[in-house]
Amino acid sequence: MNFSDMEENTRLQQLTDFKNIFNDSVNVLSTCVRKAIPYIYEDDLQGFITAFMPMMFGLHPYTSATPKQLKAMELAGCSYRKTTVSDLVINVTVKLLS
Repeated sequence: MNFSDMEENTRLQQLTDFKNIFNDSVNVLSTCVRKAIPYIYEDDLQGFITAFMPMMFGLHPYTSATPKQLKAMELAGCSYRKTTVSDLVINVTVKLLS
């Protein structure tokens, strides 16, 4: 989701509600990482969060290409490898926390 599109098409209260939920998700993710890696430095945790959360917003196109997108990639000579959200999240999490 593009934040500028969201901002232009929502009321302030809806945007505030979204930010509250987003903040809750960051806190839950931080708690999970701290449980899995109790010795993680705060700077490393924040670095992980800063890299991980934007990646989450970009998952959909990699896992749900429409027929029109697939055709455009074919015509452009682009390769498309079918994958799942789980596979992408696991791969990036392991790489970011290694």
